[in-house]
Amino acid sequence: NDFDPLAYWVEQSHKNGLELHAWLNPYRITSDKNAFDALADTNPAKLHPEWVVQYSNQKYYFDPGVPATKDLIIDGAVEIVKNYNVDGIHIDDYFYPGKDFDDSKSFAQYGSEFDNVDDFRWNNINKLIEGLNTRIHEANPNTKFGVSPAGIWANKATNPLGSDTKGHESYYNYYCDSYTWIKQNMIDYIIPQIYWSIGFEVADYSVLLDWWSEVAKDSKVELYIGMADYKAASTTSVQFPYGSEEIERQLELNNNNPVVKGEVHFSYKSIEECPELNEFYRNYY
Repeated sequence: NDFDPLAYWVEQSHKNGLELHAWLNPYRITSDKNAFDALADTNPAKLHPEWVVQYSNQKYYFDPGVPATKDLIIDGAVEIVKNYNVDGIHIDDYFYPGKDFDDSKSFAQYGSEFDNVDDFRWNNINKLIEGLNTRIHEANPNTKFGVSPAGIWANKATNPLGSDTKGHESYYNYYCDSYTWIKQNMIDYIIPQIYWSIGFEVADYSVLLDWWSEVAKDSKVELYIGMADYKAASTTSVQFPYGSEEIERQLELNNNNPVVKGEVHFSYKSIEECPELNEFYRNYY
């Protein structure tokens, strides 16, 4: 069968006036052992077991500390750009899966210039983003490159540059230095996942919206807001009022913020399966 799903998606997107950005999850290989065992023998993870770290029992990751894994990911993105008329390459919010990632081997082998493993890790991820930015634009200057990091970079109590929040910090837990990527214009756009409600004490949507827009305002990086449609569509979400009312309030804040270029909804399935949200967006947009 010579059907190519990505070629089809690109063609249909453009036919309907939509851009298509290919979504990549850079380091995750599989989330359980059965899936890992089932990988083809030609898979890079099988060909190079020295690149692979098992994390949290069943999850398998390429080690960001091994330079060859950076090249593998960048080459994969460039291959997509060269072979498909995609409008962008989009990286998800997962980098290092946690502070307890066992990269002792790669740190010993490649980390001699760093005083500690944290600096080594931040540098590895920054080099990936920098490399993707350069190589994607070399392959096609019109292709956009963006990232959708977790909504909190760092809390102010931990880092004076951070937001007035008390939640999970992507800078310290995932080694995701999105602040630097914006300040150094290492990406074309950023979509922070601000998946909480206005007034939510731990991570207030309005506080985070203001923080991200302040960081992005003097940069060339376009700011879009990742919105939690999956919570708005759920009757069980305790930190997000049910239905479209909260989304409507958030959209109003977005529209009144001159730095915000628009929003990204996670996910289409949530909108499709929630009549109230579906109806709201049909009227709103």
